[in-house]
Formats: sequence, structure tokens, C-alpha cells
Amino acid sequence: QQDNVKQAKTDPLTGLCNRKEFNEQLNRAIDDSTADDDTCLMYLDLDLFKNINDTMGHAIGDQVLVEVSHRMQAILDVSDTLARIGGDEFMVLLTNMNHRESVESLAKQFIKKVREAFHISNQELTLGVSIGICKYPQHGSTAGDLIKNADIAMYKAKEKGRNQYHLFDQQLAKELSYRLQLQKDLITALETDQLSLVYQPQFDIHTLEAHCVEVLLRWQHHTYGMIPPDVFIPLAENCGMIGSVTDWVLKHALEDMVEWKKNFPSLTLAINISAVEFSPQLNLLNRLTQALDTYAVDAKDLEIELTETAFLKHPQHAYKLAKQLSDAGISIALDDFGTGYASLTYLVQLPIDCIKIDRSFVTGVEHDPKKQAVINGIVAISKGLNVSSLGEGVETPDQLAWLNQAGCNSAQGYLLSKPVSAEQLPAAISQVKQQHSKAA
Repeated sequence: QQDNVKQAKTDPLTGLCNRKEFNEQLNRAIDDSTADDDTCLMYLDLDLFKNINDTMGHAIGDQVLVEVSHRMQAILDVSDTLARIGGDEFMVLLTNMNHRESVESLAKQFIKKVREAFHISNQELTLGVSIGICKYPQHGSTAGDLIKNADIAMYKAKEKGRNQYHLFDQQLAKELSYRLQLQKDLITALETDQLSLVYQPQFDIHTLEAHCVEVLLRWQHHTYGMIPPDVFIPLAENCGMIGSVTDWVLKHALEDMVEWKKNFPSLTLAINISAVEFSPQLNLLNRLTQALDTYAVDAKDLEIELTETAFLKHPQHAYKLAKQLSDAGISIALDDFGTGYASLTYLVQLPIDCIKIDRSFVTGVEHDPKKQAVINGIVAISKGLNVSSLGEGVETPDQLAWLNQAGCNSAQGYLLSKPVSAEQLPAAISQVKQQHSKAA
């Protein structure tokens, strides 16, 4: 019977206490806590542990987990509780912290110890760990609140770049509350068409004829005002809504496109596609082709803009999907080129049609020899690969003239046209054309 009780309280792989037993011990620590006591909770998650299981198998992964548990146990006092609560997640309960070094110091020891190489089955492996910390009673009065807040702090540590710790604070709680509220409101915004679209034309740099328009999503929140895309797009990516957001943009943009095609038959549409959409589960190709069929738009009139990160998470699937999109007639532009990994492998192996030169290089290019060298290099590469180049963020006549002189094919930016509504688009395009005619 004692064996059965022990089994019910322990993790079978590591011999540590399990989640249920840890919760009971945490509740007891809260009940027994005094004003002099300082109880802390640490939530630890191994960084990128899934890669070990995927590439080396679960048997190796299990050995790593056992070794991690031994290393952490060696750092702790006998009065501390270490638990494996599932997968590669651990929790530590620390009591009587007033009588020893700080919890932050312990977190640094954990990080250092986990970073030491693992020698398993003649292989050397390295790992990191992200740690969230909270203290009782400052950060929660119940076991549930403490665990939840330590978990939140751990994810903040991952956001900051992994292999570090983060101490929970009320600002983090407010930030989480804000994000959860936005997440809920984004669902409503999609269902009730509270979002809107604007379009920024892209112009041939020689003739200043508009040949493509990039669609941009806007969200005017009823309480918080204008929410920037770099806030709500990552939110949609993290909570599994990005496919719905893309479909919403595609539907409404294609509806607008059908209208402007009456006056501008050669004008194409560019849509930004999240790197998350390149996961195998989201069926991007089918969704794009179905939308094109629904609105009777030719595939050659659609361009998708991707950043290099699209090819990092699911590289094999991403390369295959890019080829399928190209074979279907959809153009592919590589956005923000030069600001990420800038691997030339993508340019050689992928069916890229356009390289977009990031605005950070275009700003001030006329006075900056280093930026000029970078843009000259990108333009030379695009010519060599027989793909077009486009300068983003053009705001002055000098920038436009310099890009033209450098041999860039197209330009986009506030000098030519700011993002406008579908109704304003014909006037914005015509105005640039008229100005160019007068200048000529």
C-alpha cells in the first residue's frame, strides 16, 4: 500500500514529485507561512527540448530529463520541493528564503547548470531553460494564482530570448490582461467586420505607373484606439487566429480588387502572409486558390509577401509550398530583405519574383555610402537572378532619384502615395501619373 501511495505522488520517469503532490505541498506551505517566511515558486521549461525528441528519439529525451532533474536537485536544499509537472516542465517550491541567497541567484545557478553539455549515447547535447519566478504573498494568495503567475513570467523569459529568468510583477499582469482582452476583441472584430483595409500602390520607378497595390490591415479598437499590426498580428499568430485574419483580408481585398480592375485592369494585389501560415496544418495553397476562384481573379494577379522567417520553422514544407504557389501562378515577394537572416540560399532555391529592399536602407540612402553599397548589392543580385527589386519607404525625391539611378525597378512610399482606402485608390494613382506627366 505504501508503494501505491508513493507511486501516486511521484513522476515515474524522474522520481520527483508529480503535479498533484506539488500542489498539495504548495498549499501546505501557504497555510504554514508566517510573516518572517519568504516562499517562492519557480516555473522552469526547457528551451527547444522538442528538437531532441524529434531528432534523437524519446529514449534520449528521457535520459536528458532525468539528468536535468539530478542537476537541479543538487542545487536545492532538502527542505525545497522539485517536481516534474509534465513533459519538459518543472516547478520548484522554495521556503525560508530569508536565510539564504536570493531566488534570482538560484535561477542563475539553474540556468548555468542546465547549459552544461549532456553526454548521452556518445552524443554531446546542449540545452537552455526559461524560468518564471513569483513570490508569496506579493504575487498571489492561492496555489492556483502562484502557479499561473509563475507560468506567465516563464513565458516572458522565453519572449525575451530564452535561457533566462523573469520575476513576475504587476506590470506583467496588466500586459497579460490587455493581451487577453485584445485577443477576445479580435475574435469579435473579425466576426463583425470591425477591421478595415487600406492600400499602398507600388510604382514603376521609370514611368511611375502603378502596377501593384499592397493591402494593409487596420484595427480601430473601440476602447484602445488604433492597434498597430505589430501588436495584433503576433497576437493572432500565438492564439491560432492568423488563418482567420488572412482569410478576412483576402476576402475583402479581392472584393475591392474586382471593382478597381474595371479602371485598372493590369493592377495586381500584394498580401502579406505570416510565417505561421507556412505550417502544414493551415492549407494555405488551398485557401488562396479557393478565394481566387470565388472572386474569379487570376492567380497571376496575386502576389504574396513573405519574410525569411517563413522558411525557418518548417523549411521542407515551406520550400515545397513556395514551389506549389509559384506553379499555381501566384507571385512571391521577399519582404524586408536584409533585416533578418538574409540568407542567399532563399534567393537561389526559392521561386522569388521580387526582392523588397527594407525602408531602413532607403532612409537617408542619398547621404550614406554604406546603405548605398547594400542597395547596390541587392539590386545587382536581383538583376543576376532575373527578379525585380522594389525600394520601400521612399519619402523624398532624392531617395527616389537615387534608387532610379541604382537600377531599382519599383518604389513604394509616402512620397508617391500613403496607404489609402479602396475608394481613394484611383485618385491616388491618377495623381502620381499626372505629376509625372507634368514633370516630364
